[in-house]
Amino acid sequence: MAPERLATRAKELEEGLLYSDRLALDTSDVLRSLIGRLTEFSDATSTIRTRAHALTIASQNVRQVRERSDELLASLDTSRRVRYSISRGPGGNQLDAFLAAVDELDASIELLSQHASMSSVPAALMHAKQIQKEAMQACAADFASTLSAHSRLDVAAQAQRGEPICLVNETAVNRLQVLANTMIKGGYRGFKQVYVELRSDAFDRMFYEVGTRDMSQVGERSAAEQVEARVQVWTKAVGILDAVLREDRRLAQAVFDGMESCEVFTQTIEKTVVAVVQHGREIVNSRYQSHDKMFFLLDMHQLFERVLASLKSVLCDGEGQKKMFSDLVTLKHQTAREARNILTQFGESVAGDPGRKELPDGTVHPLTANTLGFLKRLLKHKSFPRVLYGDSDASDVGEDAEASQYQLGNQMSMRVMHILMGLVENLETKAQVYKNKALSAIFSMNNIRFIITSMELSNAISLLGEEWVRRQEALVQGYAQQYHQIAWKPVIRALAVGNIEGGEHKRKAAVKERFRTFNDIMADVHETQSEWSVPDPDLKASIKKAILDDLVPAFQEFMVSFQSFAYNMTKNPEKYFKYTAEKLIHIVNKDFFESRVLSHSKDAKKSKLDAL
Repeated sequence: MAPERLATRAKELEEGLLYSDRLALDTSDVLRSLIGRLTEFSDATSTIRTRAHALTIASQNVRQVRERSDELLASLDTSRRVRYSISRGPGGNQLDAFLAAVDELDASIELLSQHASMSSVPAALMHAKQIQKEAMQACAADFASTLSAHSRLDVAAQAQRGEPICLVNETAVNRLQVLANTMIKGGYRGFKQVYVELRSDAFDRMFYEVGTRDMSQVGERSAAEQVEARVQVWTKAVGILDAVLREDRRLAQAVFDGMESCEVFTQTIEKTVVAVVQHGREIVNSRYQSHDKMFFLLDMHQLFERVLASLKSVLCDGEGQKKMFSDLVTLKHQTAREARNILTQFGESVAGDPGRKELPDGTVHPLTANTLGFLKRLLKHKSFPRVLYGDSDASDVGEDAEASQYQLGNQMSMRVMHILMGLVENLETKAQVYKNKALSAIFSMNNIRFIITSMELSNAISLLGEEWVRRQEALVQGYAQQYHQIAWKPVIRALAVGNIEGGEHKRKAAVKERFRTFNDIMADVHETQSEWSVPDPDLKASIKKAILDDLVPAFQEFMVSFQSFAYNMTKNPEKYFKYTAEKLIHIVNKDFFESRVLSHSKDAKKSKLDAL
């Protein structure tokens, strides 16, 4: 049964496949028939389609021509229709209406220009351009009045107080930008010069407030206060320049686009920057010869260090701005070079100071005081290392920076030591002028001690080194011992105790002579050395102690040896016993090295004058 069912099923499948083949053939015949008919239909309607497309294009062209004609006819009358809005200008609340009228007029001019060959167009085009010119002039006038009315007048004061600077408020800036774009679109460029002139005038007013109206050269004999005043004016001007330039650049960029903003900004600031540079050069090149000029230059250099990095990011577009920045950098280098020249001249003047007049009290010489005052002030100035030895960045890190700082310290040490060496050698020459060698030693001791103390107070000892200090201290001690040996050897010799031989009369005379000799020497020493000076209190105290350590024991031994004998040799012992140990201590502590003339010395001098 199974094979029969399979055979039956196979036969059914075969018949189904034959039927499908017949249907496929019939369908193919039908489709070929339809394609043939559609081709015949397409051929029959192609002419109709072509005519319909042509009619559509013709209709569109007619419509466009009609629209262009209507637009052209309207453009012929545009200048008359917008004239009223334009004549009212953009002032007040009229800006939007004014700008709309200008846009309409610009579109009209563009269309009329395209049809300038038509007979009725040239007159209308000329009239439209005339109205456009009036519109641009109104724009420029409103631009100028807006910029002038809304420019801050207290910018210089704001800059000096360190307050945030606003040159023109935001609302006015937006209005200026719209007006500028309108004029640029209209081909009007005159307003850029208006902007430049107004902003330049604003700069002039700012610098007028700080005194830069007087930019004349520093004369050859300018006094220190005149130069200082000019430096102060210049410093204020540079500070304002640093604060204002960035804001003025932002304003130009807000009002103008791209290269136009760069060009306008450059023209605006050029006169001011040139004046500041010129004024700085006049100060640097002035013939004012005082060494105080060094500190004016250091202040200028320090200001440059503070502002140049900021100005570099502002004066960075275009050759004109880069030239201005280059001039400022050159001026900075000129201040450093002139400062180095002054320091060299200062060292030479110290070493070669010709003054040979002795100071009667042996105190610190004015040359020493002036030199050390100059050096202390110099070492405290932050710009001193950079000015003298280059502009290495102290913020660098690493071994190279440490090596650079070490080298810088050595260079500064050598320069300061060179000046001090010249000073000490000059002082040695001045000390030789003194006829009184004890006073000469006091003079040298005072001056060397003053040098050491001044360097200690200026924290420069680390720069000079402990070995330098030890050498100078040894000099001070040597001069102190030299003074003590010269001034007090005769006094101690007069107090020497020795045997007095001979008869009673001869012995009495010898003892009296001993007392007279000591009294005379002591009186002369008292009178003379009270007029001398030792300004350093510690040094003065140590010298007085050394005097008393030798004088008092010698005097006491002298008195023990001869006092009892002397009382028996005269009826007037007070004539010989003028001093006691207590009195010697008192006069040494009270009178010696106080730079004053004693009253009895004045009387003695007056008596001598009266006798003459």
